[in-house]
Amino acid sequence: MAHKLTQLLIVIMLIQVQKNIVVGKPQVPCYFMFGDSLVDSGNNNGLVTFSRVNYPPYGMDFPEGATGRFTNGRTFADIIGQLLGFEKFIPPHTAATDAQISIGVNYASGSSGIREETGIHLGDRISMDTQLVNHNSTISRLLSLQENTSFLEKCIYLVNTGNNDYVNNYFISDKYNTSRIYTTDQYASVLIQQLSQQLRTLYNLGARKIVVNGVVKVGCIPIVVGTFDTEGKPCVESFNDAAKLYNDKLKPLIDDLNTNYSDARFTFINMTRISSLQGAGMSLSTTPCCQLTEGYACIPYSIPCPDRTMSMYFDGYHFAEIVATSIATRSYTALSPLDASPYDISDLVRLHDTKYYADI
Repeated sequence: MAHKLTQLLIVIMLIQVQKNIVVGKPQVPCYFMFGDSLVDSGNNNGLVTFSRVNYPPYGMDFPEGATGRFTNGRTFADIIGQLLGFEKFIPPHTAATDAQISIGVNYASGSSGIREETGIHLGDRISMDTQLVNHNSTISRLLSLQENTSFLEKCIYLVNTGNNDYVNNYFISDKYNTSRIYTTDQYASVLIQQLSQQLRTLYNLGARKIVVNGVVKVGCIPIVVGTFDTEGKPCVESFNDAAKLYNDKLKPLIDDLNTNYSDARFTFINMTRISSLQGAGMSLSTTPCCQLTEGYACIPYSIPCPDRTMSMYFDGYHFAEIVATSIATRSYTALSPLDASPYDISDLVRLHDTKYYADI
């Protein structure tokens, strides 16, 4: 009975997503994405790194197969793009052509973080700072192709970073010294300070509608639960406590940016809340859907679980598409003020006139 209820709720959610997807002209002129493997769509494919997944079973439920997305199907960034009305998926930076960049680019890179050194033990990655350098190059390309780039202020910018700064930096004390330099509270402050500069850089490059995701419950990720002492609990609570400190400092940063940049709107998405389907009465398995290598990734060409809609995680780190659907849906249309603050993405879409912002 519980299984049937879960399946019914999944069907209802998917139907709602399809209803929200707009057929025709996109609601905004373009959509840009920055961040880590939760939104990477293939930028790591050409890098020398362990954080590369352009092989089956990844992409088994994605129309184009294994593209370098770290999941079985679409990422939540992909689904948000569909909800915004984009007919095609926004291309990764490494493959974006001059004809495509005016509608958006995905700069995200697996194992990257806010800090430059984050994820270096896994190999090459494109840090948040470098992603912004790449975006600057894109803006220069746009300026050479068309004189007027004022349309950029109407676009949606999604930033999903910070997770690896904990999982692939702070809590790996044999490879990184950050946990010896900073307390968890100090480290959260350092991350927020650096992210603040990165968001200001994005603003200076023309962004005016910026969605900033908090970090997920990093202590509940399967690779973390399997590696560290949970003390008899479902998750490693010390990891989650550290992530909460970061999220609690991120919300005031968003408020500060909205105060200081009256012609722009920033918003915070509560990833801890919207990535959990328990509130919807859905109980998903936290066991990875695929067979894992010694790390977090799926064994190449292995056969995963038959029903991906019953798994929260596809591999040892990344959400399955069913969770991505929940994240995207609640980012776009919040079910509660706790999901997104002070706006959800649909609110940002409706804010067309930047002169109006100062009066909101």
